[in-house]
Amino acid sequence: MAVQAALNAAQALAPIGVDLTKTTSTPKFTLGAVAKLDNNGEAVYCLSSGTLAQYGLVAIDEDFTARGATTTNAKLASGPGWPQVAFAQDTYGWIQTKGSNMLGKQKDATAADAQLFTSTSVGIMGSDGSTGAPVMIAGARAVSLSSGAGAAYEIYAVNPHFIVAETM
Repeated sequence: MAVQAALNAAQALAPIGVDLTKTTSTPKFTLGAVAKLDNNGEAVYCLSSGTLAQYGLVAIDEDFTARGATTTNAKLASGPGWPQVAFAQDTYGWIQTKGSNMLGKQKDATAADAQLFTSTSVGIMGSDGSTGAPVMIAGARAVSLSSGAGAAYEIYAVNPHFIVAETM
């Protein structure tokens, strides 16, 4: 699978001990803890429900359990996130929820500077807001045109949240 050229990975400024590149089988922080990042971003400490693909869109629920996002589970989630490392089932780790210089998996031909939406594929975003009644990921945008289906490309997220069409 093609991936955009590597970006400078975000580094945690606080709290001490945060490692955005590792997952663990036992919790090291309180679920829901927030880390401030050097890319004007944040990451939240979550438990995975199932495996999570590196850079795939996830739906985070009110208990800080993250699942690979689909149009269905995004409608019920508290918010979106993008793990910058893969998670095995039932592991703990940090999931980036906002900032710049982060990667997110996108459908082929997702437009540059486009509003992002869920798609029919788990964890994959696109700029098509009409096919399959997708959920808008308000506050998240593609930075450049994507050219590989399911590949990871740069995104920028400022206070992202899911908006269901029935509530717009």
